[in-house]
Amino acid sequence: MKTKNVLALILALVLAAGCMAVPAYAAGQEGSTPDNPVKMDYHDIDTSVYNGVWVSTGLGFDVYLPEDWVIVELTKEQKDAGLAFQAGENGGGANMSVTLTPTPAGYGYEQLGQELAASATTAMYADLNGLPAVIFENDNTKVTGYSMLTGDNGLITGVMSAPSDDQYDAYAPWLKNMLLSVSPSTPELNWETYEADAKEVDPDGAFVTLQEVGIKLWVSAILREMELTAEDKKDGCVAYFADAAEETGLAVYYYDDLTMDEYYKEIEGYSNCSGLEKGLVNGYKAFTYDNTEYDTTSVVISAGKDCMEFSFWPASDKNFSILATYMAASIQRIRRTRPLPPGDS
Repeated sequence: MKTKNVLALILALVLAAGCMAVPAYAAGQEGSTPDNPVKMDYHDIDTSVYNGVWVSTGLGFDVYLPEDWVIVELTKEQKDAGLAFQAGENGGGANMSVTLTPTPAGYGYEQLGQELAASATTAMYADLNGLPAVIFENDNTKVTGYSMLTGDNGLITGVMSAPSDDQYDAYAPWLKNMLLSVSPSTPELNWETYEADAKEVDPDGAFVTLQEVGIKLWVSAILREMELTAEDKKDGCVAYFADAAEETGLAVYYYDDLTMDEYYKEIEGYSNCSGLEKGLVNGYKAFTYDNTEYDTTSVVISAGKDCMEFSFWPASDKNFSILATYMAASIQRIRRTRPLPPGDS
């Protein structure tokens, strides 16, 4: 995979602490300071640019990468040199490389911004979804990147590049998405973790595809799909699974024109709801919560300007809660037949 000598670039840009002359305050000239950073929000990601998934870097933050990108298995030599994460197009091309390197005691964001600005680099102080950072673009080397300080004298630097310099402008929307996506890591559910256990506990369970809303999920064999009533459909229910007595079940809802974050704020205001926690489900932004009034536990995932809710009951049944965890961990996006809301993929 082509890396454009990323390690050498990063070393040249950010490891010469104390060896660069202090330049004009270029980062400040871009309209930002450490106390007044540029705000970057992952909600501004343009999901029409590529079909993406959220990936944890293992460094305390997540990034939204094209779903066909490959996570590179690093060699000992690469790790020893400071490379901590790398992903890119299969077979070579555009990529993101992240390093973790030490800094001198007392090294701060003001010095970091000044040093980046001294390296033929346009630099700005930024707030990456709550993470203090300096973001930069180097016109000579044709890369976009971000640098963040850790609490233990460490420097994280991510560099993103196109397949070649002459393709840099064409890939600019991709690189912008990745920069906007840098955000604190969240708990993650994924099918790979639970698949073997689910099949052992319930070997007759099977995947069900909800083509209309672009979802598939594994459903326990104790549940069967029920016919929806007119009232169910009015409430936004698109699928309903239950046992014969309808004492155990799963309902799937699709909420038009209600974003996941708007719904999260609604749930915060309900006294009968608790356990709100944001996270990822197979690479997609999500949150979970419990409703004590209805004895349900729910997973809500984003669908662009809409959202979907998967509600399992009874939450108080510990045996069913295990199956509910497996079903929740299996939720995956597919190509849908339902018309896409603007900006969704």
